[in-house]
Amino acid sequence: MTATLPKINRAFTLFELLLAVSLLSLVSTIGATAFFKLTRYWGDVLVTQRLNHQPPWSLRS
Repeated sequence: MTATLPKINRAFTLFELLLAVSLLSLVSTIGATAFFKLTRYWGDVLVTQRLNHQPPWSLRS
């Protein structure tokens, strides 16, 4: 005689999926914002370095 096991539905609920998607979008938004701020800051640093390392034009003859 074989015993039948009860059927267990293993799946994510709609609430769990919505929570996961919202957390993923929040983390990716924060990461993208930080990345774009960092690239803008890096561009400003490069421009400042270029301006600081130019020869003084007023002293050239």
